Amino acid sequence: MTLDLGHFRELFTTSGGADEMPIAKEWLAVMQATMIGAGATWRFYFNETRFKKDSGISPGMKMCTRILGWTCFLVAAGLFSVIVWGLLSGVNSPMDYSDSTLRTDAYALHVFVLVWIGYPIVAFLQFLFLELGGWYGDDYSPNVSIFKDLSYGLLDTTSKAGLAIYCASRAYWCDSACEAAL
Repeated sequence: MTLDLGHFRELFTTSGGADEMPIAKEWLAVMQATMIGAGATWRFYFNETRFKKDSGISPGMKMCTRILGWTCFLVAAGLFSVIVWGLLSGVNSPMDYSDSTLRTDAYALHVFVLVWIGYPIVAFLQFLFLELGGWYGDDYSPNVSIFKDLSYGLLDTTSKAGLAIYCASRAYWCDSACEAAL
């Protein structure tokens, strides 16, 4: 998705509506894969740094696991921040564009990129709800599970399906010069 949004972002550069991207879209895509790997390591390998109540793990090993797990989470969050900055840097506010097509595209780019902020927020809130609720290890609150599933479903629908629908509808009302730029 980062690569698709990078192509979309380049429309602003070619039309003169924005500066060059500070990081090439291909590098942003590599960062996205690394971000997903780090986030998956925090989530699945370190089990969100949650332990079973009577796991028998020493306090030192728990601390080491928490440090490594949260390092993975912070690496993913840092890469996420760089990706968002790389895609939005140099793009003006949508209201700054006099051309209605550029204004609509600027709104779309901002929405599709900024909605991603919800992913790390949901992951962190999920962790907090489980920790504060006294859920250990593999135990899971049904309410947190519903919250997480609904939140991720809404985020996925808005970001991925929204981008696909926008690009398909944009191709319908885009002229041939604009299509060549895509």
